[in-house]
Amino acid sequence: MPASQHKQPREKIEKQPRVRLGSLTVWLILVAALVVSACGDAPTPTAVATVEPTPRPRRSYLPTETLPAPSVVSEEANLRAGPGLEYERLGSIAPGEVVTLTARSAAGDWYQLASGAWIAAFLVQDAPAGLPVVDGEAVVLANAAALLTPGPRPAAAPSDAIAAALLRVVDGDTIEVLTEGITATVRYIGVDTPERGQPGYRTANEANAALLGEGALWLARDRSDRDRYGRLLRYVYRADGEMVNRALVAQGWAQPAEYPPDTAHAAELQQAAVDAARAGLGFWSGWAPDGAAPYALTMGKVNLRAGPGTEFEISAKAENNTPLTVHGRTADGQWLQMSAPDRSGGWVSVDLLALRAPVDEIAVTWNAGD
Repeated sequence: MPASQHKQPREKIEKQPRVRLGSLTVWLILVAALVVSACGDAPTPTAVATVEPTPRPRRSYLPTETLPAPSVVSEEANLRAGPGLEYERLGSIAPGEVVTLTARSAAGDWYQLASGAWIAAFLVQDAPAGLPVVDGEAVVLANAAALLTPGPRPAAAPSDAIAAALLRVVDGDTIEVLTEGITATVRYIGVDTPERGQPGYRTANEANAALLGEGALWLARDRSDRDRYGRLLRYVYRADGEMVNRALVAQGWAQPAEYPPDTAHAAELQQAAVDAARAGLGFWSGWAPDGAAPYALTMGKVNLRAGPGTEFEISAKAENNTPLTVHGRTADGQWLQMSAPDRSGGWVSVDLLALRAPVDEIAVTWNAGD
């Protein structure tokens, strides 16, 4: 075969692949164009920032009325050992304090706290309903019995003094105690404090409660066992040896009063009153929250007369620096009705006395026409 014939078929063979490759390229371009066109019609996705979820407070779905308001003290209040002002003061609580109430008195006028102390009902806001009623006297008695674990008798107390636990303060010179398995009312020997309705009554009660403190008391007798009202007559000692009778006089909250034959400490008590007067302590300062008891000290020897004037006979005499208790005055305030520690009494000119309480605050017990 001639060479020219061999050359032509080879050229055809070489050209065919090029034609096929070109067609494939065209088809790929068309397909790509269709894909791009289709994608162009789809929405462009929006970028979203990733954030941590915000914590939400826990929410209660209970009705509001099922969540009672706490009980709150409305003003400063004293806490007592029992349901009444006559019981020992255990401390105080500030206004705004939240308290837990566990019981109430039968009358509903006192609440018992979780600590066992009592608070006047009118001083508590939002007290819960349905508190159980407890016998305050029984609670106080049980507490006293549990606490009556006296240590050794103080050296200052007589050897025959017996232990007692305070139940309540009756007034400035009287208490109720648990002693030898019984409850008894004790009247302090040798002292006298303002009576109910007189200036200084509440202050003397508070002073007595503060002096008694906590813990066992020790009771010592003089000559007599009881007074005509059936009360035990006793000198009352604290565990540290302090005689409460004397301390009341020495701090100016009581006057010495002699009731024979129980006068073993009479001279000591009168000197304590003189010292308190000179120092201006207690009622001798002329001030107290509920009025100062009108106490006076003689300036020199004085005569006590049966009436307000020198024309009246002398009923008693008092030595210099004798502490006197004032009971009344004349309308013009020139004469005062007094009693001495030995319980003698009469009228003394105001010019002969060192008087700490204002004369015009003393009750008039004698008018010019009497």
